[in-house]
Amino acid sequence: MTTEQLYYQSLAQLSRLGTGVGQKIEPDIWVALWNAAQASWFGKSLESRSDSVLRDQLSYLYVPDELLTPVQGETPDRFRSFNLPDTLYQLTSIRVRAIRDSCEAELLATPQMPQLVAEQWEDPMLRPDFDWRETIYSQARGKLLVYQRNFQVNQARISYYQRPIDLELPGYQKLDGSISQAINSDMPAELQQEILQLLLPQLQA
Repeated sequence: MTTEQLYYQSLAQLSRLGTGVGQKIEPDIWVALWNAAQASWFGKSLESRSDSVLRDQLSYLYVPDELLTPVQGETPDRFRSFNLPDTLYQLTSIRVRAIRDSCEAELLATPQMPQLVAEQWEDPMLRPDFDWRETIYSQARGKLLVYQRNFQVNQARISYYQRPIDLELPGYQKLDGSISQAINSDMPAELQQEILQLLLPQLQA
């Protein structure tokens, strides 16, 4: 369904519920509430992705393999940084190509909070190790930081879920001063209806 169809469907359902609030919901308010409900639904859905049916429904948002190259102009030290895609919601796996002397290999990267890296760095069982083909990574300000120790990371391959598209209805002024355009959902119809049911109680509040 288009965003306009979803908007009028929600107003019609509110009217049938006899709330009397349907005609008072401005398009910009409806869009903000929809996008918030969609984000909440998506986050909770990924937490329960052991459900194979749900995982299949979200497969259109899954990017199985994307190559990243290091940010240029930085001096490699303890880590190499990579720009993450703007659409990224959640990383699912990272493998990196690294070189030590003349030996190149693929390493598995596991997540670590930036504030714990220094502690892990001193632990021979947990720190990056080329021989074990393992390293660690963290995320900060839209960047992926892949740590290196006695080797250099040259590229990273990531798998991830993208965020669902934020919807817009046309014709209102947005916070940045621009005029909104018609942006439709790319979700399957059955998932749109799930979000709509989450949205209705908020529209009545």
